[in-house]
Amino acid sequence: MPQVSGAGPNLPRAISVTHRHILGVLVAELEAKLAAKPETLIRILDVGCGNGELIRYLYLSLKAIFPSVEFVVCGLDIVDFGVQAQDFHKKSLEQLTEFAPDVAWADRVKFISHTEPWPFEPTSMDVVLSNQVLEHVIDHSLFFTRQKLVMKEGAFAVHLFPLREAMWEAHLHLPFVHKIQNWDRLQLWIQRFSQIGFGKWKRSGMDLADYSAGHADYLLYYTNYKSRGEMLGFSKRVGLRASFAYTSSFYLRKLSEVLHIPTSVRSRTGLLLDIGLLPLFERVASITLIQRKSDTYRRFE
Repeated sequence: MPQVSGAGPNLPRAISVTHRHILGVLVAELEAKLAAKPETLIRILDVGCGNGELIRYLYLSLKAIFPSVEFVVCGLDIVDFGVQAQDFHKKSLEQLTEFAPDVAWADRVKFISHTEPWPFEPTSMDVVLSNQVLEHVIDHSLFFTRQKLVMKEGAFAVHLFPLREAMWEAHLHLPFVHKIQNWDRLQLWIQRFSQIGFGKWKRSGMDLADYSAGHADYLLYYTNYKSRGEMLGFSKRVGLRASFAYTSSFYLRKLSEVLHIPTSVRSRTGLLLDIGLLPLFERVASITLIQRKSDTYRRFE
């Protein structure tokens, strides 16, 4: 198995700690997977791939860490949801083609309407992942149903995202706004906190009333924060094992970055840490949801 205790000279620089964490989870999971059953091809799907930055990072990093394995990194995003810039998908494909012109990215990275099924063959993916996406999904049961369809038996998924329990809404940089469903209260909350210096309003150049109303609509229509229990419930209903393994590893990685302490490429999971400290972690920032497509139960006589 590859040695991944340090970053190594051949790994690209990550743009964020979230990217480093996702790579670390993949390394840990793939080491175990390949040790149990050696494979020469691993297919990975990045859902909500945006500009393809995470695809490029994983494409280079995984090739360096697992040189004997071919990685096919695919992507999927929604073009009509209203969050991404207009025609972002064209620019994404252009950037990916410039990055690796020998790869047929148009076959690997798909951009669809939110009403369309995922355009990948059933049971074709070894890994599905997302970074800061699930808080924007309107129908989580449908999302996980479509995800499970493209996963091979024994495949796993890695999702990094904030729960409703979080105290801070990371898009607007305001406290608790994602918990408010009443539009009038939500708009007023944004306005009052903006007036006392919180959030992004002063840098926006917008009229405060317009800013507050527009971003109240953004939170109401384009985000959908769920609780820890709801996420476990969605996973169970579609037949996916679910846990919050590696969540503690994400926070230790963030803390190490603040303190300028080098960290291992591989993320680690500690059952007692992940369970015991989750109520604290989930109120501070994102958690890591791990899902597995596996059902080993057989009727026992």
